[in-house]
Amino acid sequence: MLCYLRVTYEFHETVFTRSFLLTLGCAEAFLCLVKSGDLIVLCKSQAQRTAGEITRVRHGLFRSFLVELLLLVPLSVCLVFITVRPILFKTGAPTLGDAFDGFVGLISYGFPFATIKAAVTRIALHTLKDFVDIASRSVSEQSLEGNPDATRHHV
Repeated sequence: MLCYLRVTYEFHETVFTRSFLLTLGCAEAFLCLVKSGDLIVLCKSQAQRTAGEITRVRHGLFRSFLVELLLLVPLSVCLVFITVRPILFKTGAPTLGDAFDGFVGLISYGFPFATIKAAVTRIALHTLKDFVDIASRSVSEQSLEGNPDATRHHV
């Protein structure tokens, strides 16, 4: 019995590791496809880049790509692998081995990482828009009150 448990544990550990690596590999590959434009910019020499591309590289395009590749996508894969994959197995969803793990990898990139990133970006842009609206109203109110300094600092 003990030998059976040991073999079963080793089998599950091997399958889990292989499945996780396949899932992670597919998520990372999908990231590279989605970010192919950024990768092309990073592979260009300084002389080949446009002014906008030079600005993007100066503002941290490489660091941003590395953070996504080495931190955010693996965390997203871990989250989906721990939460979604067991639910699919418990519901009796058919698995196709490597294809299933690859599909979980695509899900891992699309959700939660890309979804959360889009939501945070949308919230940040909405907050900035609200700030600009408040600042514009404040400047308008000051200029209506006859304050000559208000027009100089117009946003």
